[in-house]
Amino acid sequence: MNTKKINKVLLIEPPKTVAKELMKNARPTVQPPIGLTYIAALLEANKYNVKILDAIIEDPLCWKGTMLDENTLRFGLTNDQIRQVIFEYQPDVVGVSCVISIKYNDAKNICKIAKEVMPDCITIMGGAHPTFNIEAVLSDPNLDGVVMGEGDISCLEMIQYFEGKLGHDKLDGVAFKENKELVVIPKTRYIQDLDSLPFPARRLLPLSRYWEINLPHGEATRTPWTTIVTSRGCTASCIYCSAGLLWGKKYRARSAENVLKEIDFLVNNYGIKELLIEDDNFTLNKQRTIKILDGIIEKKWDISWTTPNGIAIFTLDTKMLEKIKKSGCSSITLAIESGSQRVLTDIMKKPLKISKVEEVVKEAKRIGLKTKAFFMLGIPGETKEEMNQTLDFARKVGVDWSGFNITVPLSGTELNDICIDNNYVNANINSSEIQFTSGRIHTSEFDEEFVNQKYAEANKINFLENPNLKEGGNVDRAIFDFKRVIRMVPEHELAHYALGMAYKKKNLTTEAIKMWQRVLEINPNNKLAKKNLRVCK
Repeated sequence: MNTKKINKVLLIEPPKTVAKELMKNARPTVQPPIGLTYIAALLEANKYNVKILDAIIEDPLCWKGTMLDENTLRFGLTNDQIRQVIFEYQPDVVGVSCVISIKYNDAKNICKIAKEVMPDCITIMGGAHPTFNIEAVLSDPNLDGVVMGEGDISCLEMIQYFEGKLGHDKLDGVAFKENKELVVIPKTRYIQDLDSLPFPARRLLPLSRYWEINLPHGEATRTPWTTIVTSRGCTASCIYCSAGLLWGKKYRARSAENVLKEIDFLVNNYGIKELLIEDDNFTLNKQRTIKILDGIIEKKWDISWTTPNGIAIFTLDTKMLEKIKKSGCSSITLAIESGSQRVLTDIMKKPLKISKVEEVVKEAKRIGLKTKAFFMLGIPGETKEEMNQTLDFARKVGVDWSGFNITVPLSGTELNDICIDNNYVNANINSSEIQFTSGRIHTSEFDEEFVNQKYAEANKINFLENPNLKEGGNVDRAIFDFKRVIRMVPEHELAHYALGMAYKKKNLTTEAIKMWQRVLEINPNNKLAKKNLRVCK
């Protein structure tokens, strides 16, 4: 193997290029790539010069995208702009993030550009897609190596390997080509002492741009905000999720003291007002969670926080919910997934009781805590009636906002194996077409068209049947949620209509009329908007 001296590392979050038709009522979130900032911090601690390019946020039009042709949207920088950054920085290593398969074509394209600009640079890719598709990904002549799963130390070790500082016996969770042969060193080690890691190198990102766009995963009610991760690993075995495969089955958590130290740093150095806690299991260790929440209360920081990645429902009780509320939490997201206990237990293998969901939502409502939920439609083994049960349950449980997704067989998951083994999916589908808003699974029970219909019906719940538009609901919450959708998707017909209904409930008739007129600009045939305008006149 030829070794080289490595000084400069460029880490890239790729743009997102996707078919226009798939983005009619959706937009990609725009938030700091915290995984890259963790890797950058560790590389800097080991004397490497590091630059991060978030190719999405650097595009002034990233919030709405740019048409590449009549059928294709690009959210992020153009190829020429990316090429210019690489040329100016002259990196020895280009590391590309590919968290989900949807972005693989864009990640692959980054490697191609890097090799065109600097043929001798080393290209590395990390994330879920390359982790579970090593052989296919490394067949690309423009890619030199893959980091599997938890990437902090493995990325550092791979770079040291390419420098000739480490041999195979010191590596873990990496794959690369050596003398035209594929070398795969499985992932066996996970970082047990997460406190030993330096805090993410957020200063390498244009943070003010994220605040200006303000379209993170979940929602941010205050600015400045940032994402934070306080634990890794998941002990559950849900067949659709890759978290445990990527981060390990053993739950590992930073100490409460370490988390509070980072929050203190964020408040004092960046003026952070809101934290988006992206853990898979923030409340799994109740004692640790209570320590963190008590620390936030005692410090009297002027901050709020949310859990956009979901929170383990079985860990929540009245004491925990009250502490969550008191510490400034503005909303919790509950990973409910299905309204059928059979689907949850026998198919998804999710450790959740529906009765517990109802109990938690009821208690959260009592103390005034905003609730959001995730639901899935179209998992193999589910019946049409059980999909209807999920919609009925979403209506019944009455969370403030329901996030519906169509089931996607993610690489590496048990669900993906089931789909491939039973020919439930088209094995040759383009990875950029795998969206959570479009059906790709068909079984003897349902096809893609039925799931798409249920998805369309489900999304109307948030707008036409929003619980905050009903008697006793929080209309201001509804207005916030509808406005956020409109910022993401300016042509969203239902969001404009529902916002008009919310204004009407507040007796803001002029504002309501403007919204319904906007609906008719989007769709002149909308009967509900026409009816409401007639009544107002």
